[in-house]
Amino acid sequence: MIVAKSSREVTRVRHPAFPAAGVPGLWITSYLGRDATSPKENPPSPDALFPCAFLIEHDPGVAGPAHFHEANEFQVVVAGGGRFGKEPIAPLTVHFAAAYSPYGPIVADERGLSYMTLRDTYSDGAQMMPANRERLKAAGVKPRQSVAHSAAAGPSALRALAAPERTPVLAPAPDGMAAWSYRVPPGGSVTGDVTDGGGGQFWLVTGGAQADGNALLPPHSCTFVSADAGPFHVQAGPDGLEILALQFPVRTRERKKDTPMNDAPLTRRTAIAGLVAASAAASFPTPIRAASPPLRVAKSVTGVFAYSPIDVGLAKGYYKKAGVDLDVLTFNGAAKQQEAMIGGALDIMLGSGTTLITILKGEPTTCVAETLGPPYELAVMVPYDSPVKTVDDLKGKTFGVATTGSVTEWMVFELARVRGWGPNSVKTVATGGGPATIAGLRTHSFDAVVGTASAAYQLDGQKVVRIVLPCGDYVKNFIMHTIYASNDLIKNRPNDLRGFLAGWFAAATFMKANRAETIKIAADADGIDPPAQAKEYDLVAPYLSTDGKFNRQGLATIARSYVDLKMLDAVPDLTKTINEAYLPHAR
Repeated sequence: MIVAKSSREVTRVRHPAFPAAGVPGLWITSYLGRDATSPKENPPSPDALFPCAFLIEHDPGVAGPAHFHEANEFQVVVAGGGRFGKEPIAPLTVHFAAAYSPYGPIVADERGLSYMTLRDTYSDGAQMMPANRERLKAAGVKPRQSVAHSAAAGPSALRALAAPERTPVLAPAPDGMAAWSYRVPPGGSVTGDVTDGGGGQFWLVTGGAQADGNALLPPHSCTFVSADAGPFHVQAGPDGLEILALQFPVRTRERKKDTPMNDAPLTRRTAIAGLVAASAAASFPTPIRAASPPLRVAKSVTGVFAYSPIDVGLAKGYYKKAGVDLDVLTFNGAAKQQEAMIGGALDIMLGSGTTLITILKGEPTTCVAETLGPPYELAVMVPYDSPVKTVDDLKGKTFGVATTGSVTEWMVFELARVRGWGPNSVKTVATGGGPATIAGLRTHSFDAVVGTASAAYQLDGQKVVRIVLPCGDYVKNFIMHTIYASNDLIKNRPNDLRGFLAGWFAAATFMKANRAETIKIAADADGIDPPAQAKEYDLVAPYLSTDGKFNRQGLATIARSYVDLKMLDAVPDLTKTINEAYLPHAR
């Protein structure tokens, strides 16, 4: 079964979303299947495959009550912001809730909130909490939710793509639940996985357009692909495509029959990868090109200027010239990136120097190059209307950081040390990074954050945040970014690693000498406003490495950071984690 619905074909009639709950300002628009406003006569069986999709809209400040459903569902924020429970949300936040999993309240901020809800089976309306607590207990099902924050590429970034990119959003669960984001250049295409590991997929257009024959499916269009339909092939329109693939888990009950939407019975596949390595490898794309195996290269996050030698090198042909082909992925943080590397799904990681500790703990990688020294790509920022005016006003404040033990958290503690504020003078809260951090700053969930300079400059221009100081102003000897290679790549394809590093540093050399073209390529690739990208270029580009050699004083600072963060009891010898033998100068 493959069922598609263009958002252009949707009847724009809004109905109250929770009429029984008596909550004004909540609206529902039907896309596919049935929803709470549909007639109750002859409902589909709860065991039947019956894909449903609809749009929920909250007026500004309106809260939807806590509740659960008797069906698995994904929710994708498409506009506005707010929070799911205590979790800040923004456009392209993805939420999965298994059947009988209470969630909420869902609260819109001053912009209002809109999100698509996607289910693979019919649900007979929301079961409000706490009124239906006994019904929930009687079901005997363990609640389960997952939340992740994706980021939109923007039209210019899609048009600038050299090849399709695939980003894991929700890591695959043992029952097959998972989510990915694809970015496809104009006229390009990708083929999704066969859904043996899950119970079918919804594909949701989030940017550009999907080509469907002679038609174009714009944002918010969706397609359901059942588990027995085989791999789904997606083609981009003339301006490129950004699309989410949302894979449902295998249901614990056998489906008794198919729905009236398709008279042929479905065969539910239940094969699940049981090994961590196999699961991780299945979570990432097979090469799109059919030449010699491309190097699987992963950025830890989007919007990092120090990763731009990838985009510049592809645009200028430096990797081709060096004899290597790339498949580029972007993750939502270093933790998922490292899981993929451990699982054998990556060849090369672009990450921070502080990630060297994972090698000490046994990660099968080697750090092969330094790419950026002082952390000028990070900045301390506060809400635009914050009373904080000077650096010392930050004493005693709470900072949002990407994760506990991350380089952003260490930057907070190092600021307190350098300023002489004393121990326990600042607090940190892990946000997960990306849109969640900015959403928390907008809602004043914390006083300040350490984030990327590109985001800071862009949001400063929009009067959302103010930059207090760049982190490079108080941390001088450091290794902000590095390149990691899998030990398997080093053993079996050392010349491909040399080719990659040759292409990278050729691109870095070009970037330092060609400001205007570099700003254009980087801004298009990451969806950053050119004026903001220009400011970050001027701040960061002078410190890009063009030879990859490691700064030993920077290594010493990172080694000390592990003790500061209480990750290690003693300062380690990090020279054991690096190898400069594959750098261009070493030939």
